[in-house]
Amino acid sequence: MKFKNTQTIDVYVDLGVLRRVVPGEVIDLPGVLKCAGLAPLYEEVKTQSKAMKKAIKKKAPKTAKNVGVSGTI
Repeated sequence: MKFKNTQTIDVYVDLGVLRRVVPGEVIDLPGVLKCAGLAPLYEEVKTQSKAMKKAIKKKAPKTAKNVGVSGTI
C-alpha cells in the first residue's frame, strides 16, 4: 500500500532500518495497512473498501424471527 507524508515535518519509518520520509514524499509499503505519521493514498483505500463491501454482501441472509402473540384480553 502506498502512503504519503502529509505533515510539515520529516517522518521516520522503521523498516528494519530507519527510513526518512520527507513532506510530500510517497512511499510504498507492501503488506502494511496502517503506518503512524503517514496518510494512505485515497485511491488504494477506496479500492480496498470495495473489496470489503463485497465480503460483507456474501454474509448469510438473516432468518425471520418467530413472533408469537400471547397475553390476556
